[in-house]
Parts: sequence; structure tokens; C-alpha cells
Amino acid sequence: MIFPALAAGEFYLEYQPIVGIESRAIRSFEALIRWRHPDKGIIPPDHFIAAAEKTGLILPIGNWVLRTACLEASRWPAPTGIVVNVAGDQFKDRAFVPHVKACLAEAGLAPGRLTIEVTESIFYVDAAIISDSLTELRAHGVRIAPR
Repeated sequence: MIFPALAAGEFYLEYQPIVGIESRAIRSFEALIRWRHPDKGIIPPDHFIAAAEKTGLILPIGNWVLRTACLEASRWPAPTGIVVNVAGDQFKDRAFVPHVKACLAEAGLAPGRLTIEVTESIFYVDAAIISDSLTELRAHGVRIAPR
């Protein structure tokens, strides 16, 4: 089961650098979730994210990823940013945008250092909800990028 893995602290983040083409400098890092199962070892996200989305567990997992990524990125030198993938179901949650703002505030991370990367699952969510959320996030200074 996935949720017990979250409670047990079995998830962790790895960071993939995103390098500027012209500068060849690291501009940001993409947060990538991994699951360190006590018996099976490292389980890649393609083996558990779909199940998390189907069961609704993507919400607590996604909230954990966002909070953890913001807290860790706040220790990096500015203007290095963090990119976090967000599933469509997270946008359906009316608490999502306030959660993003709370994570940024808790971490002391400037909103412009966070990029929300929307996945293709966004197309299964009501367009008005997506539009409202994206508009509010952009107005707060958060960057939005398609995946």
C-alpha cells in the first residue's frame, strides 16, 4: 500500500539538474519522487504513481513532494529554482493553491523559484478549475510549465 509508505518515511526526492542552454549553468532542479521499500528496494515512480492517482493517494503524496521540495530548495543559493510535477487531481483539490502558498511561506522560498510542471493528467480536470488555479499561482509569482 502506498499511503503507509508515506507515513513510514519511505519516500524521498532525487533532484535532476536543469541546465541553461546558453549559460550551461544549472538553473533549477526537478524534484523526482522515489520509494525505498524495506523489502523490494527502490521502486520507480512509474510503478506507483498511477496507482496513487487511481486511489486518491496522489494528494497526500503530492503535498509531501511539494513541501519537501520547497524546504530543500530554500537551502540552495538563489536564484536556483525547483520544478515539481503536479497531477491533475491535485488541481481539483481546492486546498492545492493555498497549500502551494503555505509551502513557499514555510520554506521562505521566493515564489519565482518554484515551477509547477503540469502533467497530461491535467486534461481530465474541469478547465475552469485549472484556469482558476493556474491564474492564482501565476499571480502569486509561481512559474508554470507544461511537461
